Order: sequence, then structure tokens, then C-alpha cells
Amino acid sequence: MDAGSTSKSGSSQYNLELSKRRVNNIAAILRTQGIFNRQMQLDAIGEEQAQTHAMEEESDRAVALVVIPVAPDSPPPPKKIPPPPPVNSEFKIRMLAGLAGTAGPFQVENNFFQIADTKNRLTAFYTYTSEGVGAGIIKGLILSATMKGPWNNFRTTSAIRVSQFEGSARFATGGVGPWTSNHLNMMGLPKGVSTIPAVLDIQTGFTIGIGASTSVGKLIWVPREEMIYNGD
Repeated sequence: MDAGSTSKSGSSQYNLELSKRRVNNIAAILRTQGIFNRQMQLDAIGEEQAQTHAMEEESDRAVALVVIPVAPDSPPPPKKIPPPPPVNSEFKIRMLAGLAGTAGPFQVENNFFQIADTKNRLTAFYTYTSEGVGAGIIKGLILSATMKGPWNNFRTTSAIRVSQFEGSARFATGGVGPWTSNHLNMMGLPKGVSTIPAVLDIQTGFTIGIGASTSVGKLIWVPREEMIYNGD
């Protein structure tokens, strides 16, 4: 706190204005020394403290300084660092359903897969879609539907997220009734990562009709959300 004062000579109003100028002059000097306005409380008291002194008292013409330590600013709250994304190198996959139609070299195929990361209790769903010219093994118009199958375990060469299997893929299938042979090669994994084995042998459920084809398509992650895996 800075307080400017004067002697008793002069009028009260003059002495008050004089004490204001004195305290403002001292405040200006303090600012040049790095003192901020928020650290100073300026006050002008004129001749209030000179009432018991002589008319001209040297000690009354002054500026009193009271130095009070400033509380340090509160440190900013620590930045919240998000946890690293959950990754794993051990997964399991199953086919939920499959629909396929081939007519000679022309084919349309839609298969639905679920991949689970049991360590992090997360799962993701994928659609395999292929249409156009493929390699129909059986001649003529062939329609087939495959039911949900069991889980198939596999690994990856590096730890990745359960949602990182999207991309180009090759799917080969052949089967009728309970006898099926299905192979999935996921080619769109992050750079430097592949599945072990490179081509997965997918056990599926019952096949209605006769299916036999090989195609190149895309695995599409839908609905673009990693979900909680409850172990079913």
C-alpha cells in the first residue's frame, strides 16, 4: 500500500491534491521496477496525519510504503492426457451371416463378420462386400446363404485396435449344408501388420444352397463404433 501525505501549510483541498500527486509519482517509479498496478493500493490522505505536528514538518511531506507479499498465482490445472487407445494382438472372428449369388463370372457377395478383442472387452462389426466379375467355381446361377458360425482365433504381427481391420480383402468360399470351407485374407491392415496366419480359415454355420466362389472386395467397419464385448 502507498499513502501520500503533506504538512499542514496550505488549504485542505490543496494538500489532498498534493498528496495524490506524490503517491502517483512514487507509483510511476515502482512500475518502472516491474511492480504491477494490481500490486499497489494508492491512497492520498493530505494533512490528516499532520494535525498534531507543527505547521511545517519535514516528516509530513512523504509517501509511506507498506509492502505485503503477493500470493502466488494458482498453477493451471494439469492437462488431462487421454489414455492410449486399447490395442491387442490376439483376436477372434466369426461370420454372422453370408449371402452370395454367382452367375458364371459375375457375382455379388455380402458377408457379415464380428471381431472381438477379449482382453480389452471390445468388439467391432464388419461387412464384406464384393460385386462385379469374380471367379465362380460352379457354372450357372448359384444362390447361397450361410448362417452364423463359431469363433475363430487368430493373431496379428503387431498390436492394433479391434476397429483397424477395415480395407481390401479376399474371400474364398465353398460349401453345402454343414460342410464349408471359407478363407479370408485381410489386406487393408495398418502398414507392416498382417494376420497370423495370413489367410484365416473361417468356420461358419450351415450353408443353405451351394456356394463356391472367390472374390476381392472390402471389409467395411459398421457402425463405426467400438462396442463393449460381453463374451457372447
